[in-house]
Amino acid sequence: MAEETKNYQLAAFISPILDEKQVKEIVEKVKKLVLDNGGKTTDQKISKKSLGYKIKHFQDAFYVLLNIDLLPEKVTDLNAKLKLENDILRFMITISSPLRKEKKPTAKPLGKALKPDIVDQFISKEPMPLEPDPKKDKQPEPKAAKEEKEKVDLADLDKKLDEILNE
Repeated sequence: MAEETKNYQLAAFISPILDEKQVKEIVEKVKKLVLDNGGKTTDQKISKKSLGYKIKHFQDAFYVLLNIDLLPEKVTDLNAKLKLENDILRFMITISSPLRKEKKPTAKPLGKALKPDIVDQFISKEPMPLEPDPKKDKQPEPKAAKEEKEKVDLADLDKKLDEILNE
């Protein structure tokens, strides 16, 4: 059973001290590595970019973007071989997602989707009251009333404390 190749994007920063001819040679070397691993390249872009921060003491670099088709098992081999290239400052291989076609919504209007009996259960015919119903919302008793019930004479407490400590 033949395995399917996946679409990947290889983005790399190449040292700016090289001239364009040397950069193209490195790109060809990378393409050869892809071909040796059973893949193929479909598109390439090369440009010089200013970096957001220094990478290996360089403020700008050649930016290379390759679209490749490769077996998933071969990505790790390609990754290991690219790490050995000294002129490649940094690189990343990512899975390239195909463009998604936007679908039109196929939802039915709410009134037609539900039976009228069910819709009536959720729609209240009575207007909502503006003020809360005093019968439904009982306010808890104030704390002062509870404290009055639980008050104990301090003299009784002192006697009980002395009894406990003397034992």
